Amino acid sequence: MAETNPPSEPETTATGQQEGSGAPVQITDKGLAALAHALGILLGFLGPLILLFVANKDDEFLQANIKEALNFQLVVLAIWILIWILAFFIIGLFLMPIHILANIGFCIWAAVKANQGQEVRYPFIPRIVK
Repeated sequence: MAETNPPSEPETTATGQQEGSGAPVQITDKGLAALAHALGILLGFLGPLILLFVANKDDEFLQANIKEALNFQLVVLAIWILIWILAFFIIGLFLMPIHILANIGFCIWAAVKANQGQEVRYPFIPRIVK
């Protein structure tokens, strides 16, 4: 005779919600800070800029990470423009993949650090937005 197991209870997520309960998912400030850095990969400076206007203004940790991500992406944009100018002299074509990989690497690194609750400071980046 086949044994039947009783139905298992739904698992509880990290936010204390039960899976399948239909309750809204809570996004923490650490998650938003990590998102600000990660959005730089796809949206450039627009991702952190949008979050700067939408996010909680009272949270210093979140605001510091968003501003740092925005500063980094503005420098990435300036370097990208310089690389396109250098592309006319062929050297820019070699710098493009290096620039893209460096941007992706730094954004992932910063998103992980922000998700761990650490304020991220990119090396050698001027603080344009304060």
